[in-house]
Amino acid sequence: MNSARRFLLSTLGLATLPLISPLRANPLYADQLPPKITILVGFPPGGGTDLLARYLADGLREQLRIPVTVLNRAGAGGQIAAQTLMDSKPDGSVLLLSHDHTISIVPQLTKNPGYNPMVDFQAVAGVGNFVNCLFISANIPPINYLQYRQWLLSQTGAQRSIGVPAINSIPEYLVKRINRKENLDLVTVPYQGSAPMLSDILANHIPAGIGSIFECIEHHRSRKIRIIGVMGSKRLALLPNVPTFSELGIQGFENNPFYGVFAPQKIPLGVCDTLSLAIKDVLNQSKFIKAFASTGIEIKWSSAEQFSNEVVRYNRSSEKIFH
Repeated sequence: MNSARRFLLSTLGLATLPLISPLRANPLYADQLPPKITILVGFPPGGGTDLLARYLADGLREQLRIPVTVLNRAGAGGQIAAQTLMDSKPDGSVLLLSHDHTISIVPQLTKNPGYNPMVDFQAVAGVGNFVNCLFISANIPPINYLQYRQWLLSQTGAQRSIGVPAINSIPEYLVKRINRKENLDLVTVPYQGSAPMLSDILANHIPAGIGSIFECIEHHRSRKIRIIGVMGSKRLALLPNVPTFSELGIQGFENNPFYGVFAPQKIPLGVCDTLSLAIKDVLNQSKFIKAFASTGIEIKWSSAEQFSNEVVRYNRSSEKIFH
């Protein structure tokens, strides 16, 4: 269990949270719900998506009083989990918690991902947003972006490598923009999520990476890595001295990626609404909002319609990055 996961589970009081057994469906929801729910995650255990899914599962289990479990179907940038959702019964028994990569990026950059989110999926609820950052190992000399850029000019081979959490991801395209602007030759090393990438950086296999603040913040605080740039339209309260990429002259990365819950397209409207409101009740607990805020994940519920509109806007903004 990584440090960010241990910290957040402890803060939330979920580290030893027992299953509620025997479970009886909450009568407020019973007529609209399947007997059990599985939340799919398209990335390995230990990352922000996985932890957020497990937090939701625990909260929904209490809220709905039915079994709610998390199933990791990692691989291909979340495509395996998305394809599993598409093939699932549209009764609310199988949901997908995903971020932008699987929903917005893969369909734009992959010829045949095996699913079309706009046709095959129904948005259930927006869950929040997160921030990606550029970070470097504390074992190399630079302490900020400008020093890192200068240091790279004298480096060769593996020292010019930089990890990204997935191939054809927004972080990979950020590297391309950095190369173009700074006349560098950084080489991307794609991983299956931020967690394994961070492990390699901590083990000194590669000197830098781009990933979510959630996976990085505790290691930054313990001075094992240095966060030297953040995506988004403004600096983070968590990292007031770290500039945005816009400030560094690299434009186009002002919109922060989303987290949201999706169901198969033909889910009954009543079931979708019931699940959305149950998710809202879970997310509105102030202790969870505060706990996640300290990790760089902004917890923010939005309705199915609001979230669908957010995804469309994000698709349009990300399309500009790729062309």
